Amino acid sequence: MIKDIKPKWYIGIGVLIVTLIFFIFGAVPLQVHLGMWGLALTELGILVIALIPVFIFKWKLSEILPIKKITFSQLSAISLHFVATYFLVNTVSIITLYFFPDYAQIAESMADFFTSVPFVISLIIMSIMPVYVKKYYTED
Repeated sequence: MIKDIKPKWYIGIGVLIVTLIFFIFGAVPLQVHLGMWGLALTELGILVIALIPVFIFKWKLSEILPIKKITFSQLSAISLHFVATYFLVNTVSIITLYFFPDYAQIAESMADFFTSVPFVISLIIMSIMPVYVKKYYTED
């Protein structure tokens, strides 16, 4: 790691601003046009943005973003949580449509987004990829 330039709060603010710009001008069009694949590209884009300062300032990647393997029990819990949430969201959507039938088009758009890829790919994109990205930030 370069001794003169250590991680500072203002570098984090800069990364946040770049990420917000990416969300507005990159993530939204990606997800509108590519659906779930756009969400996967958005998650990868966030990871790339987080890595930019690491490479600019030549920090040791292992010090800034330590990586740990995910255990089978963690993977199982994530998968179970995803499946339960998927069914819960569908149930709430059906109840909401019963009381507010005018929002059927919005519900249909959301369903199209989630079903734009096979269920297993959806599980990987929405449950497993964020865990690996989160591990970059939280594990010691």
